[in-house]
Amino acid sequence: MITKTKIKKLLLNTDYMDLIYYVKQDKFTLDEFREYIQEYIDSIQVMYYVDAMKFLLENDYSLQNSLELAKNAGFELDNLDSEKLASLLKQDYTRDDLNEIFDNNIRGF
Repeated sequence: MITKTKIKKLLLNTDYMDLIYYVKQDKFTLDEFREYIQEYIDSIQVMYYVDAMKFLLENDYSLQNSLELAKNAGFELDNLDSEKLASLLKQDYTRDDLNEIFDNNIRGF
């Protein structure tokens, strides 16, 4: 069993401390925690054109990665904008970061 306290300790001093708000109980299984992580990742959105463009310029100037993510997610070109592309990319980065954090520390659970 994983506890909320262990997750708080693990996330302390990371950019993902607010993930703890998606944990709905004090004790849970690893599969339940993976569901919480996915809910958290799905909630990430880059709002406003300026913020989206800044994020894309800093992280995917050519748009190659974000367009690939959009394609893999089933988006049509007509349904894309900078906010959606930036959100998909930020979600992907967050997924990678959280996987690294938890994969490196999973033995502690």
